[in-house]
Amino acid sequence: MNRALALFVMRHQINSISLIIAFAIASLIFSPFSLLSSGIVALNSLRKGLKQGLLLVIISFAVTLLLMGITQNSILAILFLGLFWLPVLLPAWVLRKTENLAMALVVTLVFGVIVVSGVFIAFSGADPASVLQPYITQFIQQLESQQALNITSKEQEYIIAFLAKTGLELFVTIIYLHTILALVIGRWWQAILFNKGGFQKEFHQISMSKSWVFLSSLILGITFFVKSPYLFAVSSLFIFPFLFQGLSVMHAFLKKNKRAPIFLTLLYLMLLTQFSFFIVLIGIIDNWLHFRARFNTLA
Repeated sequence: MNRALALFVMRHQINSISLIIAFAIASLIFSPFSLLSSGIVALNSLRKGLKQGLLLVIISFAVTLLLMGITQNSILAILFLGLFWLPVLLPAWVLRKTENLAMALVVTLVFGVIVVSGVFIAFSGADPASVLQPYITQFIQQLESQQALNITSKEQEYIIAFLAKTGLELFVTIIYLHTILALVIGRWWQAILFNKGGFQKEFHQISMSKSWVFLSSLILGITFFVKSPYLFAVSSLFIFPFLFQGLSVMHAFLKKNKRAPIFLTLLYLMLLTQFSFFIVLIGIIDNWLHFRARFNTLA
């Protein structure tokens, strides 16, 4: 199925454009389809270069804008462009040039920091919570009027306050993870077609560095003491590269021990719990203990 889809996408430019748009629109019904839309952009950028990826994005945006304009929903085309397609271009280009997933993780993080900085500049330094709260209140009240929500006034106040306070952090985190997952899908498809086993080898080699651990610790430490909304929004991103490094270690461990695929499924299900902090810790410690090298020695 994955090979057939990847082959269809790479056969002709029109195939890629059609599926980029189709999966983006389908994501309005089932959100994970957005990963496939972004993944196709990533695959083309990885295989054919940044110019080809950008060309696909421009054409896809123009066609989507035309289609959405007919239904007076042109804002959706802008959202697809800004959330699904543009963010994956730069990390894909970096991965194509460096063949280093860790570098792509860092570049995506830097892009996230730039986005957060841009938001704070646009808000003229004001706390995003105070700016977002009226819009969130209006949205929640609209849901209530449509009977999509059935909550008490106290619950409404709590939800509005929570979303206003953490909305920016949640947004940036979701976009970061979406971009990385789409990049991984694109790289996986590329390996299926042109470099069998290459993606697994590359994923198992994800490693940040001790200096990155120190930098992340410094930023998280400053955030803890300064309590700045800007730093709070930015600092959460610095955890995710270690999450992926920890996953890389676990993948390597399960492969060396020839564990059944069910163990990988359980691993990813456990990421939805507090176990994810344990994976982050493994990723951090790996920069000193080099677990994967030890696995090879024991093997």
